Amino acid sequence: MRRQIRFECASFLGPLEVAPTKIVSRTRQRISQGKGVKGILKRLLGGGAISAAEMLPWARRFLRPLGMRTSQDLFGDRIVSIQIPGGQAFRLRHVDESYLAFQLFWRGGEYYEPITRALVEALLRPGDTFLDIGAHIGFFSLTTGLSCPGIKIIAFEPNPKNFRMLQANTAANGLNKVVCEAIAISEGDGEATLYLTDSDMSASLMKDFQAEDTKQVEEIRVCTAAVDSYVLRHRVQGPFVIKVDIEGHEPAFFRGAAETIATQKPDIILEVLYDQDPALISHLKSLGYHFYPITDEGFVELEAPRLVKRFPFLFLNHLLSARPKQEIASLFEGIGEKVRNLNLLNTSKHFPKEQWPDLWPDMVY
Repeated sequence: MRRQIRFECASFLGPLEVAPTKIVSRTRQRISQGKGVKGILKRLLGGGAISAAEMLPWARRFLRPLGMRTSQDLFGDRIVSIQIPGGQAFRLRHVDESYLAFQLFWRGGEYYEPITRALVEALLRPGDTFLDIGAHIGFFSLTTGLSCPGIKIIAFEPNPKNFRMLQANTAANGLNKVVCEAIAISEGDGEATLYLTDSDMSASLMKDFQAEDTKQVEEIRVCTAAVDSYVLRHRVQGPFVIKVDIEGHEPAFFRGAAETIATQKPDIILEVLYDQDPALISHLKSLGYHFYPITDEGFVELEAPRLVKRFPFLFLNHLLSARPKQEIASLFEGIGEKVRNLNLLNTSKHFPKEQWPDLWPDMVY
């Protein structure tokens, strides 16, 4: 990790041993490309903020306003460290290519889904298997792999760009035992079309998924697999904890994991954007499952998973579990101190003001 701050003006202006007319011409060209004095100053400030934040992690929150305005596309090939309260840290690569990685660098490891992360770690025991379905760049696989030694992790991510970053991030953290699969989990084995959007936080097997919020820009063919067939083929042993974030394709996941769910009764962390099929809910209840939104107010059972909106916070994730209710209550008690120390305004649970009218249209702002 680099430990010094370097300001290399020459790299922006070019060699000084050139004719004045060439300097003028080059300067005009770079101004027209957004690389004039303001651009140079922004890069100097951004590069300095990154280096200072790496050298002095405790100062990162003070550098955040400057860094988030000036450091886009300046991380290059750096491997950066992301701090998590309690003295832990994990490492990320390709920060310039990922919205989430950029946010984590400046906001810290507690920014993204801190309650869900604490819950996943509390659910797992040595010998368990964690299926990270829709792993993205590997946030849950990385934090779980570093916090819960002795577990098996299989991370599924079909988006080629995110899969490349997932592999790089697991390697940067020395998590060589994490199995990374460039597979979309669905109801069967084969191929399907993955629709990529203008946001690197969303890709779906569902055409026009959340078309009101994102624009689909590309479609590619990807390999698919069902959980049941994958587990059987690779002889994967439980107990299982399964995290599912697959952008509207959840019904297919449940169909393809029916045998595993019926026999293993895994704990399932499910992102919920829309109401689930009543027939599915009835079937899960018949297997002994209960549904708990993952919020800072404890795990309060609902009749069915649903989006939880509590101004100005949005809670998408739910725990689906067949564990006794008293055990669920004990789980929250175990992570209660971590949750109480959170400031949700500084996390991904807090939605920006410009989105409030869409999320809470009946409120007066």
